[in-house]
Amino acid sequence: MEKVNYFSIKSCNSGIEFCRVSTITGQRSGKMYMPEIGERIKQLRRQRNISQVELARHLGVSKSVVSSYENAVHFPPYDILLKMAWLFGVSTDYILGAGGGRTLNVDGLTDAQIEAVNRIVAELRAVNREK
Repeated sequence: MEKVNYFSIKSCNSGIEFCRVSTITGQRSGKMYMPEIGERIKQLRRQRNISQVELARHLGVSKSVVSSYENAVHFPPYDILLKMAWLFGVSTDYILGAGGGRTLNVDGLTDAQIEAVNRIVAELRAVNREK
């Protein structure tokens, strides 16, 4: 088994940050070994009822390129990862399997509105824990 290091990419107000390195252990046979990443991309696409053709159009690539990401033949470059994260409403860490989770775009909201959203999320989590 070979260890492969991947950088976790995070977009922020000041640009792009490389946050940490994830190590994935696997076998490489002429392909990059990232089945989890490809499966996650496929899962996110299907959850939103988006075809590979539609996703390709949003990303500015061909359908075959999207297929190569989903089948772990090629690794999406950082600009495509950022577009996917934005489109799917998740962090790049989530796509890369390095933690993170879903994100919520709060652009255009005031600080008070963002705080209200955070309170609602906290209340919903508390309700879920009680179940």
